Amino acid sequence: MTRVEAIKPKRRKKQSQIALVWHQYKKSKTAMFGLGVLSVFVLLAVFAGFFASPESVIATNQKARFIPPSWGRGPHIFGTDEYGRDVFARIIYGSRVSLSIGIISTSCAAVIGGLLGAAAAYYGGTFDSIVMRFMDVISSIPQILLAMAVVAALGANMTNLLIALTVSSIATYARLVRSTVLTLVEQDFIEAARACGSSDLRIIVKHIIPNSLSPIICQMAFSSSGMILTAASMSYLGLGIQPPNPEWGSMLASAKTYMWTYPYLITVPGVCIVLAALSITLIGDGIRDAVDPRLKD
Repeated sequence: MTRVEAIKPKRRKKQSQIALVWHQYKKSKTAMFGLGVLSVFVLLAVFAGFFASPESVIATNQKARFIPPSWGRGPHIFGTDEYGRDVFARIIYGSRVSLSIGIISTSCAAVIGGLLGAAAAYYGGTFDSIVMRFMDVISSIPQILLAMAVVAALGANMTNLLIALTVSSIATYARLVRSTVLTLVEQDFIEAARACGSSDLRIIVKHIIPNSLSPIICQMAFSSSGMILTAASMSYLGLGIQPPNPEWGSMLASAKTYMWTYPYLITVPGVCIVLAALSITLIGDGIRDAVDPRLKD
């Protein structure tokens, strides 16, 4: 090795954007706690069949009614309900429903609202006015009330619940993406893409939306927790998932009669709802701080 090579400074390996965000994210203990809790729920939901049989979710056993939580012979970790069904089995299979509702409805609302907001900011003029006035109409109705109206009109089931939650959240993403895209449409790289003959759809999908992902991802993290709470509230009111299908909100509704005599029936699903919503909110806080350039090393 020559002297020049010995004194030549080593180049730092360039990290990807995802690696940089993860480096910042893992500094937050609360964000890592939220990620750990959500990971547990996801693993239980994905591998629910390894912990409990699907039959134990809906099969009734009048001889096993109101068995308290136990770890002994024939264990029922969270006890049994008024029909003798295992509460633990219903909790982990219900996590599939609750998490799916939060993820699917949030993703659909982000895609539809994001495309509408990006197109409105890109084209402007009359199209922008029409789209945003329509969003004003949706925003003027409280989210839970709009979702209840949609479910009441279409019927109470999981598909209609997803449609209701998606429709009630589109305006949020349309406004967010529009405000972000308005700062991008006049940038030089957009003008260069136009000069190269790229179509409007390609510019929106390939250039504008990827540069707007940071605020969208943060909003999706916060919205998912709200979706889970809204879905649980609607199921509690009888406008969501219908019994005997397991869902945390419907489990709360069934257990309210026994909340004083058998409090575990209402405590377990209630704690699961709180932990799931809290973990996603903490993850959203961590992502927001991780993508903030002012907090980077």
